[in-house]
Amino acid sequence: MFNLSRYFATLSLILIGLAAGLLGLIYREVSVRQMTMLAEDRNVAMAQVFENALGAPLASLMAASVGKDASMLKEAEESQAMQASVAALMHGTAVVKIKIYNRLGVTIFSTDPAQIGESRFDNPGFKSALGGTVLSDLTHRDSMDTFEGARSDIDLLASYVPIAGEGKAVAGVFELYQDVTPFVTTLRRTAWVITAVVIGVFGLLFFMQFVVVRRAQGILHEQAERIEAARSTLEIQIDARTQELRRSNRQLEAEVAEKEAKVGKTQAEAAQKGADAQIKANEALLAFVAAKVGVGKTASIHPQCEFGEARAAFGGGVGRVRIGERYARLAAPGVDPERLSFAQSSFRDRR
Repeated sequence: MFNLSRYFATLSLILIGLAAGLLGLIYREVSVRQMTMLAEDRNVAMAQVFENALGAPLASLMAASVGKDASMLKEAEESQAMQASVAALMHGTAVVKIKIYNRLGVTIFSTDPAQIGESRFDNPGFKSALGGTVLSDLTHRDSMDTFEGARSDIDLLASYVPIAGEGKAVAGVFELYQDVTPFVTTLRRTAWVITAVVIGVFGLLFFMQFVVVRRAQGILHEQAERIEAARSTLEIQIDARTQELRRSNRQLEAEVAEKEAKVGKTQAEAAQKGADAQIKANEALLAFVAAKVGVGKTASIHPQCEFGEARAAFGGGVGRVRIGERYARLAAPGVDPERLSFAQSSFRDRR
């Protein structure tokens, strides 16, 4: 019998697991996007703060950076002056690192002086910001050097923000690294909680439905057992009825055979009685004829002829009388023809 409960439980658990995992992934994706948008807005706001605060030193550094190598950029007075100002602005914020690029993609400033002079012209984020569009990327790093020191196991949102120049042209690009580890940790914790709640709700629904299905399975099992019992009973009844019909047929056959035997015996007895009666009638008739013709009375009757055949000894000869005809023939030596005619007429009257 089809086990409805087992298949329902297996399929339901698989679907619940898939649904919970899918909902968890969707929630994480939506939450990451929302967090990225919020963190990106904060980076854009911080970039504007840096641009406003640095003002003239930043513009001078960008103008003087063209044609200078890394060592010259590191030793530039503008770069040295900006280090203290940027550190002060970053203090107490989630921004852990800042890099500034000119239009050629050269790093003209960084809170990590070792990176000054590097070219990032082919970086997708730099190209996007140079075109006027902010681009952000969420990454996880095992360790990172910040202006406050080395940090480990940190989640960062790097945003490339364009620096507006004269006539709204892009003069350079800010690259800000914001520490979003608390948000990511909260997000992961919340995702697990939501996943657990979803699994719990689905589990409760599964349990309620399983109880209903289990009850339905029990009802179906009981009905199947009743049907099987009824089928077995019906087969037994059919077998019993068949045996009874066979016994009845044998009994009827025996009764028919017995009746046929009785009828045959009765017919034989009746035929024998009829033959005996015919023989007696023939003997009486023969005796009558013999008395009329005046011959001896000794006669014998052949019982197997249709109407009987009588033979009589008349004097010194043998005469024969055919019973069942309209006359009697007697032929024997010494029989008077007149007596024979008289016997024949008497026989006709007797008949």
